[in-house]
Amino acid sequence: MALDISTIRLFLFDIDGVFLAGKEEPRLLSGTRILPALRERGLPFRLVTNTSTHPRRFLADALAERGVPVVEQDIHAALEVTVGVAVRRHPGGRCFALGEPGMAEVAAAAGLQVVQDAPADVVLVGLTRFADYAALSAAARCLRGGAELLACHRNKMWVDEPGHSLSCGPWVVALEYATGARGEMFGKPSAGFYEEAYRPYGVEPGQVLMVGDDPTADVQGPQDLGLHGALVLSGKTSREELEASGVEPDLVLDEIDDLVALLPD
Repeated sequence: MALDISTIRLFLFDIDGVFLAGKEEPRLLSGTRILPALRERGLPFRLVTNTSTHPRRFLADALAERGVPVVEQDIHAALEVTVGVAVRRHPGGRCFALGEPGMAEVAAAAGLQVVQDAPADVVLVGLTRFADYAALSAAARCLRGGAELLACHRNKMWVDEPGHSLSCGPWVVALEYATGARGEMFGKPSAGFYEEAYRPYGVEPGQVLMVGDDPTADVQGPQDLGLHGALVLSGKTSREELEASGVEPDLVLDEIDDLVALLPD
């Protein structure tokens, strides 16, 4: 049965692969029309992202500078959620951040002591281009010493300028295999992450549409929770890869601004 967009009361959007591509100097893919169109119709939205390389304010600024009108408060990000869990469990504790510099920045701003080696109370893992042997070994020493393993997500791949590259998940799996630790995940597609995003709006799961470029995290995950899931083909997933995945989105779009034409007047 085709999705009836008129029943949707809250729109959730991924950022990477939907609005932007790239990390340090993101380029705009699409999205200058959809958010103004939702505002004109009084339909709320939130940007939910597994991006773990930069704080929310960087993402908000990058979007706004490229014509996508958002502020930091519009963004629900796995990095801040994961750091928040670490702070609640280990206030002022020692934290090893296996991630880009933005992860350590957010952890330090939240009051954690960022360390370079064991001992540590918690190991945070996000997408990083700096997961070399020394960094992975230091993280393993922290875990062997009793630190908790908290991951922003377990995604396998993401798309950057060279093409498909390793994401956060492979580092989590490597550390689990090496140390016997079991990592907890706090970003997409975890139920808690999505529930935190939509519950403040007082809507039922069936009134929420999640739109992203990952069949598992952005489509199947929300569908398993009773939300609707839509896939855009502007990011890391091609139509052929979608068909091979076996996931059946409620809606498939070439790019996010194509959604404007489907909105009720």
